[in-house]
Amino acid sequence: MRAHTFLNMFNLGLIKEVLIISILALVFGFFFNAVRPNPMELFVTVEINDSEQRNEKISVEKASALLESGMIIFLDLRSADNFHSAHIPGAFNFPFENIYEQLSELEKLLNNKNSVIIIYGSDLMDTKPDDLAELIGMMGYENIKIMTGGWASWVSKNFPVTTRQNSGE
Repeated sequence: MRAHTFLNMFNLGLIKEVLIISILALVFGFFFNAVRPNPMELFVTVEINDSEQRNEKISVEKASALLESGMIIFLDLRSADNFHSAHIPGAFNFPFENIYEQLSELEKLLNNKNSVIIIYGSDLMDTKPDDLAELIGMMGYENIKIMTGGWASWVSKNFPVTTRQNSGE
C-alpha cells in the first residue's frame, strides 16, 4: 500500500514521456555525432608509456658495438671501488646508493635528451639499472638501454676495460 501511494504521487504518463524523450535525445546525439566531419570522442584513450618498452634490454655484444660508434654514454652503477678497479672505457660512475644526491650531476652529463644511454650494474641479477632507467625516463630521456648481464657479462666476453693500470688512476 505504501509503494502504491508513493507511485500515485507522480504522474506515470509524465515519467514515461520524460524517459522516452531522454532515450531519443541520446540516440539522436550519438547519430549526429557519428555523421559529423569531426566527431567528438566518446571514449578517451590514455597512452601509458611502459618503461619496459622505452628501456630496451640489449646484449653486451650490441653494447660493445655501440661503444665503438662513440655516440653513447655508459653509466656504471657499481660502487666507486669496483668502478675504479675496472670499468667500460669512457663509462661514468654513478653508484646507485648515492643516485639521488647525484641527480644534478647526472643531468649535466645527460644534457641531450636524445643521447643514447646504456646503463649497467654488476650482473644479471642486478635490478638497479632498471630502477635508474625508470627514473631518468621520468626526467624525459627516451633512448635508454639496459645492458643485460651487466659488468660480469662484459668481462666474460673479454670486451675492452679500463683498469687502474691502463688509465693512470
